[in-house]
Amino acid sequence: MTAPSSTFESTMRLITFVLTFLFAIAVHAQTLGEQIDALLAEKLPDANVGIIVQRLDTRERIYARNDHTMFKPASVTKLLTTYVAFKTLDFDHRFNTELFYDNNNVYIRFVGDPSFSSANLHALLDNLNVKRIKGDIIIDDTVFKKPYYARGWTYDSLDWYYSAPISSVMLDSNTVHAKLSAGEALDAATTIELTTLNSGSTLSSQVYTATEGDAETLCQLNIMVDDQNAIDLYGCWPINSKGRTLGIALRNPNLYVTHVIEEYLTENNIKLKGKIKTGKTPHSLEAIATHASPRLMDLAKPIMQKSDNFYTEAYTKTLGLEVYNEASFQAGAYAIQQKLYEILEINPEEVILSDGSGNSSYNLLTPNAIAQVLHAAFHDKSIQPAFRYALAKPGKDGSLKHRMKNLPEDAQFAGKTGILTNVSTLAGTMVHPDRVPLLVVIMQNGSTQKGAYKRAVEDEIVEIIYKAPVAQLDSASPS
Repeated sequence: MTAPSSTFESTMRLITFVLTFLFAIAVHAQTLGEQIDALLAEKLPDANVGIIVQRLDTRERIYARNDHTMFKPASVTKLLTTYVAFKTLDFDHRFNTELFYDNNNVYIRFVGDPSFSSANLHALLDNLNVKRIKGDIIIDDTVFKKPYYARGWTYDSLDWYYSAPISSVMLDSNTVHAKLSAGEALDAATTIELTTLNSGSTLSSQVYTATEGDAETLCQLNIMVDDQNAIDLYGCWPINSKGRTLGIALRNPNLYVTHVIEEYLTENNIKLKGKIKTGKTPHSLEAIATHASPRLMDLAKPIMQKSDNFYTEAYTKTLGLEVYNEASFQAGAYAIQQKLYEILEINPEEVILSDGSGNSSYNLLTPNAIAQVLHAAFHDKSIQPAFRYALAKPGKDGSLKHRMKNLPEDAQFAGKTGILTNVSTLAGTMVHPDRVPLLVVIMQNGSTQKGAYKRAVEDEIVEIIYKAPVAQLDSASPS
């Protein structure tokens, strides 16, 4: 005779199995749209969300939500800038920084090369082969126009590396670095030191150690950099945090270049009779040496994978110069908008830009505009390999290196992320070899959830799309 308890346990196991089975069937029976809608209702009930899931082979939209609504795009804007740069400039386009010498004055013509470094400047100056300069050294900064900050860049961001000034004079990303470490006790001073040597900058600090709660709610790390590149840090830093390297933007790139040149002259025992100053190179002179940057197709990688604003905005102003002979933010942003209309017939009312990186809070894009760019880049054989190569891949590189950990590698997702205050975005393509190729655009505005939470929701949406039955991708599902 079977014991009552044993019979009860067997019955409960059977019930559990049946319920689990029925739940699995119910979930499987949900359409892709229903699964996404349920996820958003649960995890982002108050956010404004726009989503497109679209077949790349037929343009058919499997799921669309607010696809023609304007959103703050953050760094997915870089998809548009990179596409227009690829279509407008030569793949082998390079920034050429030139050195001139008329046996009296030395001229260095800066052209907004975002990759130009102090080592590159030293190598360029080596071509002088002199021990005495009778005149002046002229820093030519006339190619890129002011302002050096785009409309919509927030005041509290201007002294951090991601908002470094976009002038013709670009050296070491117009950024210096400092290492910050918390003190050993509450209210103790933190340790901060410049790790960029011979920058000419000074650093003062009044940053104290606080609890994690206070550091998040009552105080913060603040920074001010003046026109002499003097750095003032103040506020607090959480006691249990690890040390961090800070990227600090230099307000005066010309002054930084001046200091680097002075260091070079001293190290090489070169006497300068005149001064180091700003001016324009005479048209009659021929360059005695040129430093060429890497190609556009190579510089696209830090733009798309690392989401480098500095590199991106160099191309924004360069596009303005190429299309309208005006190397400004306004001309560059307008060039991007108009080229998208000319090439892809994207409605200009769906592309409102103040910069090309997405750092501006004034930018507005529709998911539809982003989807059109992704679709065009995927099918354009002249740019597709370089465009996809530049995108970040989950678990491998860039801003997706630590994301989508549950997404199998065979999904072959490649994309671009974006983050601003209360903004999180993701856009990319998924080209699983045994499934229909898809593009995905996700735009979140207005959510007060932490960034990690919003990114996790985006990752979960991509995983839902990957797991969707093939039959659901063969025809549009209700949304």
